[in-house]
Amino acid sequence: MKKTFFLTITTVLLLALLPFRVGAESEPLNRPADISGTVFFDEDQTPLGGVNAEAYRCDEDQLIAETLSNAKGEYSLANLAPACYQLRFSKEGYESSWHQEEAGPRENAMRLALDGVSLAGFETPLSRAGAIIKGRITTQSGEPLANVWANGVHISEDYIAFSDARTDAEGRYTLEITPGPTFLFFTGADYVPNVHGESLRNPTIIETVAGEVVAPINGTLTLGGIITGQILDEKGQGIAGIMVIGTKEESARKGISDKDGRFEIKGVATGEHRLFFIDTEGRYPPQWHSGQSDPEKATGVKVTAPKKVSGIKEVLRLGGEIRGWVIDSEGNGIADVIVFAQEKEADGFGFGLGAGSQAITDASGEYRLSALPSGDYILSFMPQDKGYLRQMFPGTNDVSDALPVSVTAPQIVEGVNQVLPTAYSLSGTILTPEGQGVPGAFISAYEVNASDENSSDGTISDEEGAYSLAMPPGEYQLHVQHTGAYLEQWSGGSRDKEKAEAVTVSPERPSVLDIVLAPGGSICGKVRDAAGNRLSGVRIAATDVATGKRAATARANEEGEYLVEGLADGSYSLSASGSEIGYIRRTYPREVAVRAPERIDDIDFLLSPGGAISGHIYNQAGTPERGVKIEVYDPATWDEIDSSWSDDEGAYQIGGLANGDYRVRFEKEGYAVQWYRGQSRREDGLAVNINGTATVSGINADLFGGLTLEGVAKDASGSPLYDAEIEVFGEIEDEPFDTVHSATDGHFAFSNLAPGRYRLRCGADGHMPKWFGGAERSSADAITVGEAGFVHPEIALPTVPCRVAGKLLSPQGDDVGQAWVSVLDVTSNRIVADERICECSGKFDIPLPTGAYKLKVERHGLELWYGGSTQENAEILSLNGELTGLEIIIDD
Repeated sequence: MKKTFFLTITTVLLLALLPFRVGAESEPLNRPADISGTVFFDEDQTPLGGVNAEAYRCDEDQLIAETLSNAKGEYSLANLAPACYQLRFSKEGYESSWHQEEAGPRENAMRLALDGVSLAGFETPLSRAGAIIKGRITTQSGEPLANVWANGVHISEDYIAFSDARTDAEGRYTLEITPGPTFLFFTGADYVPNVHGESLRNPTIIETVAGEVVAPINGTLTLGGIITGQILDEKGQGIAGIMVIGTKEESARKGISDKDGRFEIKGVATGEHRLFFIDTEGRYPPQWHSGQSDPEKATGVKVTAPKKVSGIKEVLRLGGEIRGWVIDSEGNGIADVIVFAQEKEADGFGFGLGAGSQAITDASGEYRLSALPSGDYILSFMPQDKGYLRQMFPGTNDVSDALPVSVTAPQIVEGVNQVLPTAYSLSGTILTPEGQGVPGAFISAYEVNASDENSSDGTISDEEGAYSLAMPPGEYQLHVQHTGAYLEQWSGGSRDKEKAEAVTVSPERPSVLDIVLAPGGSICGKVRDAAGNRLSGVRIAATDVATGKRAATARANEEGEYLVEGLADGSYSLSASGSEIGYIRRTYPREVAVRAPERIDDIDFLLSPGGAISGHIYNQAGTPERGVKIEVYDPATWDEIDSSWSDDEGAYQIGGLANGDYRVRFEKEGYAVQWYRGQSRREDGLAVNINGTATVSGINADLFGGLTLEGVAKDASGSPLYDAEIEVFGEIEDEPFDTVHSATDGHFAFSNLAPGRYRLRCGADGHMPKWFGGAERSSADAITVGEAGFVHPEIALPTVPCRVAGKLLSPQGDDVGQAWVSVLDVTSNRIVADERICECSGKFDIPLPTGAYKLKVERHGLELWYGGSTQENAEILSLNGELTGLEIIIDD
């Protein structure tokens, strides 16, 4: 089933694992009843016959009843016992669908409580599929799992498609879904959810094709633990309808309390979980276990699967309310305005606010925000009607000018009314030079002479190239981006914002602005091996030589042909990466000059097959460990060459490696990082030699649980520092093992460390960075992890008014990383701060006090100074504020 929306992969998977539309089941009567409705084709609303309609008990995998729809699309599931049910529909050639308000996986399905009275009139759409994925789901020991689920999510630029399939007695499934990029996750009521790939953030993408079958895509599930408990009100009475979510890292499982307030969460992974409680009826504020609003302060529940943890008690207290009306300038109520209540000191919307933090106005414009804990709230009003502008109470777009509304639970705050200003239209069409509409272009508007660089809400041009923005009166510059063949552009035809033309939005008449996009230049060619074989799937990247930025990418098709398009005038460096199919990465021997809209032909690549490294990863129990990240490094530069992930059998392979020695690193959350073979320091790792095209197998790893290093980040006054960045380094290594950020109480923790000695570096915006025990890395104190009785480190950062920022560049303008920038105080002649430069950007940004400084750069044994070749002739930088835009050229 399809849903038009734009989500990240992680968001989609969290939607899949967390329910949002649930309701408490009422006390059932002791007699059966029916559920009936119709099924139709979503594109033309025609009835669908022969659809299999299935009824499942809520949160259970066992099929209770099924029937087929007739020629009119009608179905009736008869004589169902009193209980809570969820309905699923499937038909060959179509995506499966659960009955729900919006497209999504089963966890979002509507819960239908039968209490002896039949339910009718449920209408469910089905979407055509076109591609098929087959596989088998087993336990880790290989035993087939029946009645568990393979869930598919297809993501395109226009919509998301969901479909699922239930396994048979042999654990086999057949899933039908929309062709295109798809990822899978596997679920079962009693089992820990498992993603096909590394993790929620990095699932393996499966490219499905219309009319073709992708197989086998197998999965494994592990029997989970169980958490049980009871939820009570202040009088000690059980509360029904409370959703309890158990979270651990990126995974989540849930349960719902019954009439006595008792709940059960099944399929829980081993580890420490945070429990979150949401009232599905909007009476009680959401909270974390032990009555906390902050998950970091919640009492964790430790689970060892498949064992049960029982006796969890949670007391909920009634929340307050905010009520009011949303009206237009003439006093008329505005319907369907979404109203958000955000705690004044909160960083953003999320679990900390929960279901009671938003409401929608009714036909009269009235809203009611319920289940609010005591506190001060910023109210935001977001109209669905484009004729009105969004506002924050009492009438501003600037959060600093918003007036907080104070709530003391369980009291009701009445009369918080909001007038929404009228919005005015800015619309037009994005066109090609030939006058054809350009779909999929992103348009954003910037107010002329605004004090900040923030744009208005953007929009995307439709199939005809048309766009429409709702704006307040004013002058705006429009920016248009397109991911295909066209160049980004500002209104007036310039690629430079400073030269962009302004368009006026006024109440007098609608503003119309058509924008013609200029086609970019392109580079095309073929990719082959020495025998002349066409190589498909090779990734071609074009990098702008002047800026060092990646400009565009493409993949070679089945004929080995590629086309990189949408390029501006300039010179480009091209590279071809074929490691996925076992070929060595190659850079084109010369720069390619492009003048838009010309096409440069015959930029061909000849790739050579490389060697490979393969192995298996095991955990402490000796069983295969999936989702481990394996990275291959060049020990001469410690640049990462390539990476991969272990599969369900713990196996991995990394190909396309040139001759030479490599170091191999293994990493997964919950385990200590290690280098082959069994070493915690990269310098101690055993080199793996590649010679020719052979695969060096047996590069295995046995992972063991990591140790924890905890501490606190503070400012100079001793107050906790929130969101400080803390990096952990080995005693002598210059690359960090891990990076974390401090919680609201300043607490931080590293959990994947091997026994050994480590150094900590802490930095935060507006604060001078420090190492634990020293100002820079050579003077830092080493902390021994693994010894009993160690006092957790505290790192205090002074607040400073200045900063120096810039980037490291090669002579060709490419970003340079894997380096350190150190700051020398001219007065004391001492290094007072330093920063590691990421290879991803080359940028440095170091907060400092007022003073005179020199900058030193160290990379791969090379030492140089900003503005000079030595410390003595280096340029002195006098800081009395911000000094940005520095460029340091590294030629090594």
